[in-house]
Amino acid sequence: MTLTLIDKKSTLAKLLATENIEVQQNKVRTASFDVKNRVLTIPIFKHENKDVIDMLIAHECSHALWTGLDDWKSITEESDEYKAYCNVLEDCRIDRMIQKKYPGIVKNYINGYKELIRIDFFGVNGKDLNTLNLIDRINLYYKSSKTADISFADAEWVLDEIDNLKSLDDVKVLARKLLEQEKAKQESTSDDHSQHNNDSDDTQDNSNNTKESESSYDDYDVKDTDD
Repeated sequence: MTLTLIDKKSTLAKLLATENIEVQQNKVRTASFDVKNRVLTIPIFKHENKDVIDMLIAHECSHALWTGLDDWKSITEESDEYKAYCNVLEDCRIDRMIQKKYPGIVKNYINGYKELIRIDFFGVNGKDLNTLNLIDRINLYYKSSKTADISFADAEWVLDEIDNLKSLDDVKVLARKLLEQEKAKQESTSDDHSQHNNDSDDTQDNSNNTKESESSYDDYDVKDTDD
């Protein structure tokens, strides 16, 4: 009997997750793992790329291994912004752990990221990645397995902290810290902008000139399904 792609990937997922999880392939934009019902969902790609699919499966299986349901549920009760920061940092943590446990998938991660960039999955093609907000740069840098040419000259300390995340509690602490710093930065920029307008004789309306954050931190999802 010839195994279908989903049969093959289902077996791979179960091996990586070390448990009999359910694997589904549906018309969804991105892979996700239901941490309560233990269901891994992977997209149906128009042009299926082995590295991308193996990367997504490894990523979601890593959630199955190391993202606890109760701990994650406490995050879902917070603001969407805080939850998004936690999602980025938790992805960094669990991707590092799955690559350490199964070094053979590192190549899948690197090649899979290149393919996602090629098809502009993250919506950043043609943009200077170094102009993105810190959390967006973190997201892309770690999803590239640290191969992307992204500068952290303004926050080199954060790389060490991310590399030393041991638990979801550590993730929550760092997420709060980064979010508070970003809000303080935005408030400072807003104050400077207001002061500039007050000191200027130019009466032109500049209310729409503030650059909004172009976030891509919900690429891969962790889900908690209630009864």
